Amino acid sequence: MADRMNLAKEFGRTVAEMEDRLELHPAIWGDSLRHYIHLNQMDYRRIYNALQIDYTVHGEKPYVWIVDFWPFLDHPPAQGN
Repeated sequence: MADRMNLAKEFGRTVAEMEDRLELHPAIWGDSLRHYIHLNQMDYRRIYNALQIDYTVHGEKPYVWIVDFWPFLDHPPAQGN
């Protein structure tokens, strides 16, 4: 039970840190994947504490869209632990 509680706390901290970085510096924080010139948007991916997040950032306005979010396969939630 304690392992699950610690995992939940770690997950909560990680998500809060990801949210903070996406609010403050989304274009610097992730690795760019593709640029949509006509939409003025860039796709990014970041792997952080065994979680992967794909997101899109608008080039001029402070908009960030989370496209996908999941754990790595070797991360405990993905293994069903």
